[in-house]
Amino acid sequence: DTSPMIIQGPDLPNLLYGHCVVNSDDLMKALITGGKTLGSFPSNATHIFSFVDQTWQQGPLLTNGRFFHTCGILKDGNDYIVVIAGGLDDQGLMLSSVEFYSFEAGVSWYAGPEMTSPR
Repeated sequence: DTSPMIIQGPDLPNLLYGHCVVNSDDLMKALITGGKTLGSFPSNATHIFSFVDQTWQQGPLLTNGRFFHTCGILKDGNDYIVVIAGGLDDQGLMLSSVEFYSFEAGVSWYAGPEMTSPR
């Protein structure tokens, strides 16, 4: 059988929707940003999952709480940079802000250039 095997992953730290997830096989980590729980404001939380010890760790807070945003991960030398962009704020308005997180520095999110239009 050549079909991929699907296995149950770890429980999320909070019930979320509209969040974004990036994964780094090299670092053996996944990072979840933003999202919402029912009846809440957009989250500015970051959760980092270690595949090595199967635990969640609280990461640095986003500058802007957001949901339905996009995210990706880029390799820069030995570092991995997570990029998040756009999404919706607590009023449901589209954001044009961009934030970066360096796994190597691991300290905080920092602002990137604004997108030319909100999305």
